Amino acid sequence: MSDDIIALTASTMIADFGDRSGFNLEESEELGMYHLYTFCGTDTTSGAYQAWKNSDKAIGIASSVYALAHRNVQAYPTEKECYEAMYNIADDNSLSSMVGDLNHYKTALKEYILPLAIRSSVENNGKIIVARPDSGDALEEVLFTIETAINAGLYTTKEINGKTWYFSTTLKFIEADGMSFKQMKIIINTLIDKGYAFYSWGLFGVGGGLRDNIKRDHLSAKYALCSKGNDNEGVVKFSDTFGKTTLPGSFKILRTPEALSECKTIIFEYETGENSMVEYFNGINIYKPFGSGQDDNFLTIKARLDEQFKTMPKTLKTDTNHNFPASDLIIEKRRELLIKNAPSKNIENY
Repeated sequence: MSDDIIALTASTMIADFGDRSGFNLEESEELGMYHLYTFCGTDTTSGAYQAWKNSDKAIGIASSVYALAHRNVQAYPTEKECYEAMYNIADDNSLSSMVGDLNHYKTALKEYILPLAIRSSVENNGKIIVARPDSGDALEEVLFTIETAINAGLYTTKEINGKTWYFSTTLKFIEADGMSFKQMKIIINTLIDKGYAFYSWGLFGVGGGLRDNIKRDHLSAKYALCSKGNDNEGVVKFSDTFGKTTLPGSFKILRTPEALSECKTIIFEYETGENSMVEYFNGINIYKPFGSGQDDNFLTIKARLDEQFKTMPKTLKTDTNHNFPASDLIIEKRRELLIKNAPSKNIENY
């Protein structure tokens, strides 16, 4: 697959289910729109609307599926009748998500949901049935869903690099119960080990976790004193927790291909290189407090993020920079300050 197809496929594997976790509509509008910068699945309608409005009403900003909530299923005399009604009203070539754990997921999947996926295959109408476990052991439920589909013949195979891969047809999954990056990665790696083409079998929904546990560490950045006085004398914090240690400044930040490839993006202000840092907030203009980029079109911002994802290396760590992508001069100055201020500490650990 091309890089563009891979990026598109990856962007469809996560859906924003966090609307009901918000404090107010404005929060959902903003955060729901921000999520769409990196993936396109969402049930946060207000956020999708903001992204659409702020992109000059461009088509294809976000995607969603027909989805049943537990209360929808409970409103019917039986689960089976609800699922069949959902199937019957769905358009051809559409996706319908059916929550299955109201009573017992495995029973609902095998007796009610699977027959609809088989029916779709027989009728060749393009309807995709998406089973949603929503409780229990996530990995176990995902594997059960895929193996149920395979046992029913709802799969195709393809040889890729000498390995047989199983692809889905009319039955897929969506796992959205307490999903985190770590949990999703475990599921994906397990599917890969078993020869299941994970991107064809399903996707993940993330609810309140997208917004309720945001903290400084997620940004991989912090703000700390790096120099003092009129001469900008460098200062360093040598905490016992390495992640809380700092560098002596003051700095320039580089984003040139050379700096990124060499993993040396932090340099002293007097070193050669164009500073890419931009002052976004200084409190002067109360009507437009944030500087360049605040009023950019949604698609302009998304394109900028996509380009930066392509140019940034997977890691800026090297064997010699002690986990800091800094210039040799900064690393040397830091070691001098360590010897001066914390001589009892092992320099190799810092």
